[in-house]
Amino acid sequence: MKILSLLILGLLLCPVAFAQEYPKAEFYAGYSAVRTDDETVDLMGLSPGLTGTGLRKGANLNGWDITINVNPTKWLGIVADFSGAYGSIDYGASGLGLIGVRSKFHSFLFGPQFSARADRVTFFVRPLLGAVKLDQKALVSGQPFSLDETAFAFGAGGGVDLKSGARISVRALQFDYILTRFDGQGIARDTQRAMRISTGLVFRYRD
Repeated sequence: MKILSLLILGLLLCPVAFAQEYPKAEFYAGYSAVRTDDETVDLMGLSPGLTGTGLRKGANLNGWDITINVNPTKWLGIVADFSGAYGSIDYGASGLGLIGVRSKFHSFLFGPQFSARADRVTFFVRPLLGAVKLDQKALVSGQPFSLDETAFAFGAGGGVDLKSGARISVRALQFDYILTRFDGQGIARDTQRAMRISTGLVFRYRD
């Protein structure tokens, strides 16, 4: 959240440097790293026949992020954000070992984007709403296990773009804090939290 606060401060401090020209649309593509959270639950709360504590370990996932941003004005845009994150998440229970579960997250988020545009740098912040699709596979006691679930998602974040050419910028940093709610996931009862950091290239379109 400190990063998001700095981005908002950047929006407030540089109004005098706003450029009059602005791109009508922007396309971003880049690498993203996602950190999921830990969770511990009482298994008895999930089912009367279970005892002990269940655990979902936090994991580092790697993937991609793509955004399409249409700008009605120089400070307001409408953004569609699509991403994928892949890796293994460890699940377990008290007294038992951990099981690595191959996991795929795909998110589909939409919302307004507010930008402060100077000659060589652009700061932006955005709230996002949409959905996240989760696919998981593992072997449990020699038996294949799979899960396919879609959940509501909310995100808030922002970033910094550095101009490198007439139509290209480098997204030096994009940070998003993403909340999801996978109620049917087993060891997952309330809101799940993840942090996503991305970097890549922005391609700008002007009339």
